[in-house]
Amino acid sequence: MTLMSRIYDKAPKRATVGAVPEDQKWNFEATLKSRQVEELINLHWHRRLAFLVVRGLRHFPSISPNHVTLLAGFFGFLSAYSVWEAAPLIQEGVSGTGLMFLSAFLLLASVVLDCSDGMLARLSGKSSPIGTLMDGFTDTFVVICLLSSLYHLFASAMASAWTLPIMLFVAISLVVHTGLYDHYKGLYISYIDPNVDSVAELKSALVQEDAGFVQKAFGALYSNVYGLIFALAGGHEEAESEKSVSPELVSEALAPAMRKVSYVGLGTHMAVLYFTLILSAFSPTFALYFLVFTVGVVLNIWTILALKDWKRRELQLSDYHYLDHRVQLPAE
Repeated sequence: MTLMSRIYDKAPKRATVGAVPEDQKWNFEATLKSRQVEELINLHWHRRLAFLVVRGLRHFPSISPNHVTLLAGFFGFLSAYSVWEAAPLIQEGVSGTGLMFLSAFLLLASVVLDCSDGMLARLSGKSSPIGTLMDGFTDTFVVICLLSSLYHLFASAMASAWTLPIMLFVAISLVVHTGLYDHYKGLYISYIDPNVDSVAELKSALVQEDAGFVQKAFGALYSNVYGLIFALAGGHEEAESEKSVSPELVSEALAPAMRKVSYVGLGTHMAVLYFTLILSAFSPTFALYFLVFTVGVVLNIWTILALKDWKRRELQLSDYHYLDHRVQLPAE
């Protein structure tokens, strides 16, 4: 899950602000955002496993969502390190199967924990701006480490000059896909619940005078580094006026497009990556082909089709004067 994903992941989605009422706690549905914006791989796999973790953590109230975030990052780093250590073994013809399977398991554990922190924050009411930023930068750190290790593995196994540009293409595609998913998820949430503007709340918290040094440092990194990347990928634009359309109508019109966009979120890419690790245990060359075809071809085409469908449905709403044009539509 990316930084902006965590912003909406931890924002309250009900009329009651704060922790989930006691009589609703420890129910899977209470840990979810709107099902319409959830990635299906998260909804039916990662979050199901994460819910088991969250239920176990209720017996340890001293463990905060931020602790879980750091643990997710640690497992992600161990996954990348396992791949790095397996590369010379595979190059020398020594089996690195065990390390590759271990790296896949560690990455799955990292993804599950990454889902758990937001679910725990939602149940416990322990959301915070610094936690939001930690989540996003932890995800970024894990992805960079893992893609770097995979490049090392593929370069060692194939010795091809094309390995670097191919992996850069995969990395750029991943950033664009996940950024666009978070962008349109944010738009959809703002359409169906105009009272939710957690982006503005996050920025306000980051610039307040009593913010600590660490919080300000993360805020500066967010504004200058991730903010630029996210903007290039189609980042969130704040609303300047109220929408006049009924949330029910927007939900009905845009839900199918939102479901299509949800297939290009970070959860989907992480699943592709741990399957790539499993395939690498048998054939790094085939694993690279699988990664490029899935992320660089299939998901790129899917992203274009999904955004065209979103634009078509949004234009239909605006043509009937249901929705004002305070948000710039994606270009053709």
